[in-house]
Amino acid sequence: MRVIILGTGVAASDLLERLSRFSALDLVASSGEENEFGAVLRDHAPELVFDCTNAVAHAAVVERLLEAAAVVVDLTPAGCGALVVPAVEATIAGVVGTRHVSLATPQAQMAVPLVAALAQVTPVVYAEIVSTTATAAVGVEARCEIDDTIETTVAALRTLGGARVAKAIALVGPGDPPQAMRASLQCLVPAATDRSAAEEAAAAGAAAAACLSPGYRLSVPPAFEPEEHGLLRVSMVAEVVASPPLRNELGGIELLTSAAAALAERFVSTEVTS
Repeated sequence: MRVIILGTGVAASDLLERLSRFSALDLVASSGEENEFGAVLRDHAPELVFDCTNAVAHAAVVERLLEAAAVVVDLTPAGCGALVVPAVEATIAGVVGTRHVSLATPQAQMAVPLVAALAQVTPVVYAEIVSTTATAAVGVEARCEIDDTIETTVAALRTLGGARVAKAIALVGPGDPPQAMRASLQCLVPAATDRSAAEEAAAAGAAAAACLSPGYRLSVPPAFEPEEHGLLRVSMVAEVVASPPLRNELGGIELLTSAAAALAERFVSTEVTS
C-alpha cells in the first residue's frame, strides 16, 4: 500500500517512524508545503494519505487529496471526515470502507474511550472535558485552531462517546518543566447507575487507550457525587506522558500518531483479507 504523509514537524516525523515498522506500507513520499502537494500526489499515486498539516490547509486541499488517493486520514482538528477513535473498536468498524477519516483531536482520543465505556453500562446524559496542555507542546498553528479543536472534540464525545450533550474546554498552561497533558472529565448519568460497573468501565476504557499510548493512565479514578434531577456526577482525571524519543509533554501528539498507526494496520489487514 503506497502511503504519503503531508506536513512537517513532530507529528509528521513521529508518524513516519511508526509507519516504517509496517512492511506492507510503502512510504513513497512526504511533503510539507501546500504548493508541493499536487506534484507529490501526481507523481506517486498514493493509496493512503495522512494529513498532518493544519485544519485550514486540510479543508483547502481535501478534495484534491480524495481525487488522488483511495483513503485520506486527517490528523488535524478540521473534523470534516468520518470521526474515529481507534481505542474504541466499534468506531474503527464504522469507518472501514470510508475514504475520508478524521482522528478528531488529542482531547477526543483521550476522553472518548472513557465516555464510550461508561455509555456501555449507563446512559451518559452529559460529558465535559477540560484539557490542559503545556505551552511548550502547543505550536502557533495549534493555538489558532482552538475553536476547531473544541468543536471537533464535542462532536466526537457525542457521536463516538455516546454523550447526549457534550462540552469541551481546552486550556494551555505554562510550566517548567512542562507538564504532561491532562484531561478532567465529568459526566452526568442516572442516579441509579451501578457505581462498581461504572468504575470497571472507566478502567477498561483507560486500558484500551493505554494499549495504543502506553503513557496513558487514569491519574484520578472515578468519584461519584449525587446531583439534582435524579442524576449522578462521575468525575475522573486522565493524563498521558509521551514515550521516548518524544518529550513527556507531547502525549497529545502521541495519541494522534499512535491512533493513525493503529488505523493504518487495520486498513492493511482489511486489504489483505479482501
